[in-house]
Parts: sequence; structure tokens; C-alpha cells
Amino acid sequence: MEQSQAKILLVDESRFFLTIEKQFLRNIPVTLLETQNAAQTLAFCREDKPQLIYLAKEVTGMPGTECCLQIKADPTLRHIPIIMICEPGEENECHLAGCDAVLFKPLDRHRFLEIGRSFLAGIRERRRSCLISATVKNESMTFAARGLDISSGGIFLDTAAKPPLGTAVHLDIHLARPHETGPHIDCRGVIAWHNTKENPQKQNHPLGVGIKFQELSTQSAAVLNGFLRTFD
Repeated sequence: MEQSQAKILLVDESRFFLTIEKQFLRNIPVTLLETQNAAQTLAFCREDKPQLIYLAKEVTGMPGTECCLQIKADPTLRHIPIIMICEPGEENECHLAGCDAVLFKPLDRHRFLEIGRSFLAGIRERRRSCLISATVKNESMTFAARGLDISSGGIFLDTAAKPPLGTAVHLDIHLARPHETGPHIDCRGVIAWHNTKENPQKQNHPLGVGIKFQELSTQSAAVLNGFLRTFD
């Protein structure tokens, strides 16, 4: 039987910030619940049992900190991780309310997903299997490789090269299937993980490296998302 998707509850009195958060999570295989209201937040928690809550300090009906206190005071709900979203300087108040982590506005997409992933491992973007070419370089190395899967956040490359984790690189990626034409995108990235014989992170992948995208321009992101949609 197919496993049901994890549920994430987004709470903010600002429709603008709810929209941003939904955009951050648009490629994540989870069920999203959202509300601007504290009373409905508590109802969602009791009825839908979300696995993670992103809770703003500013919520309609009561402060987000009070809402957090009520959730953490309920023995049936206190296990739910709560990430509070606030302005810099308000974090102590959020921690006193019992939250599990704090994010600051303005929200950063990578930090938003990274903190969420620390509580819910399923917050990973769908990756599309592909076969594309890429060139990786920095001041000390250059190598070409095949990209075997890609998402809006990164790419896995089939390569024997093993740059140290954290190495900053520049990527030139040709977004085309074999024997097809397509656009190139350029961006910076960082070596995020290795797939090795000794420690295979992905059993069904060859030796290689996972690279996390950084400084992806708006234009390159749009081109990449257009390419990803061809797999849907």
C-alpha cells in the first residue's frame, strides 16, 4: 500500500509569507496545510496531526508564541516539531515558548528547507532522472561528467572525481537529453555529498558527487524549471 505523504502546517497572518513558503515547498512530496488563524492552527494539529509546523510569531487571534505554548502544553501534540518564524531579536521569546527552532525574516529558501529537513527527512525535492552533460571547475580542477538526476536545488554527477566536501565550484550544465539540443545554464555550487563504494548514499547510483546549487540566477532558475517540467 502506498505510504501517505507527510503533512506540513504553515501558519502566518500574512498571505504574502504563506505564498513564499508554499513556493519553497512546491517541489517537495508533502501535503501542505495552511492557515492565518491561531484557533484553526490548534484545530489542524488535533485533527490532521501534521508532522511539522512552520509557525510565525504574528498570527491572527493570538501571538504565535502563545499558540506554540498551547501546542507544547498538550501531551498529544507536544511531539510535533515547531519552527517559529520571527524578526531578528525576537528569538528568545520564541525559544521560551518551547519552539524547536527559529527562522528569521526575510526567509531564505535553503535555510528554510535545511531546518525543516532536520526534523522531517522527507523534505527533499523530487529529482528527475536524466542524462545530461556538465562541466565542473574551480581554480584547481576541471572535469566533465554526466548528470544522472537533477532538481531545482542540485545535481548528481557520475564521475570518479572526488573533490572534498564543501568545495566551491562553477557549473556549466547542458540541459538536453542525449542527441538533443537545449540551453546551457551557469551557476555556482558546492560539493554536498559523495557516492562511494565504502559509503554509498544512493545504492542505485554509480560513484559520483552531489552538488548543491548556489547563486542560481533568476534567469537560470527559470530555464531549469522549464526543463524539469518536461519530465512531469
